[in-house]
Amino acid sequence: DGGGGIMPDHFIPMDTTGTSTYFNLVARRNLIYRFAFQYSDRNRKNLSALKTPTNFTGYLRGVNIMEQFITFADKQGVKPNLSQINTSKLVIETQLIAYIARNIIDDEGFYPIITQIDNTLLKAIEIIKQENSESITAMVTPFKPSMRVFYLSHSKSQITKNLVADMA
Repeated sequence: DGGGGIMPDHFIPMDTTGTSTYFNLVARRNLIYRFAFQYSDRNRKNLSALKTPTNFTGYLRGVNIMEQFITFADKQGVKPNLSQINTSKLVIETQLIAYIARNIIDDEGFYPIITQIDNTLLKAIEIIKQENSESITAMVTPFKPSMRVFYLSHSKSQITKNLVADMA
């Protein structure tokens, strides 16, 4: 036998929210990244004025980056399917914005955007916050020593004296 591996403290199932055949096709062909790179190159002057992830998100949604991507993907042979695009819109659009931001302001633009759809990371943050609040609660809860703690913190002779005194 063997080969069981390490069991994690918290199991987070693979998130398939936002996946569709359309998403799988554009992802497998690397179209999201390719479009982001080309868009960044063509629009570097305008994009260079943007300094924060929030700036990129607002600007790129304002110029309908998703519509531009759908047209690009269509020209690359991935026909639009509105139902599937709606299913995957948040994931695709977030990746587009994150990659474009990375091309202009590096990782400071990428990670704050991409983590919005990283459910494993979001769940880990939630668990850490919960465990931290439980630790804080435990720290402020009045301490009630157990008998074992009592015995370990007192010498044998002191305990014997106390027991004898209690019996008298």
